[in-house]
Amino acid sequence: MKSSRAYLRWGALFAYAGLIFFVSSREIPPGLVPAIPHLDKAAHLVEYVILAGLTFRALWPDVERPAPTWVLVLGAVLSTVYGAADEFHQYFVPTRECNWLDIAADGVGSAIASAVWEPLTWKFRRLR
Repeated sequence: MKSSRAYLRWGALFAYAGLIFFVSSREIPPGLVPAIPHLDKAAHLVEYVILAGLTFRALWPDVERPAPTWVLVLGAVLSTVYGAADEFHQYFVPTRECNWLDIAADGVGSAIASAVWEPLTWKFRRLR
């Protein structure tokens, strides 16, 4: 039973990372640019809060004990590095660009997830 949960946790993480890669591989259609400047930074932040949370779940499957600090730091770092790699990948996609502010938003989202993970999973046990 534990191994099937591990497959689900890692599978969810890889599926979400694949979704990020898939979406960022597509050109941005004309007229889809938001009217509010830097609105995409908020989207990056939310996107990487979710990615970091899935990373924490995959790295620390013990639902009975709180995740140690190293799991939260490693998960945030891995999520941010994935964001940086995805931004580099977008450099080669027409109508996309590699933007350091997007990487910063990815890092902030990962850090926020790290900061709220334990209080959030304590209150909502199903997240673990």
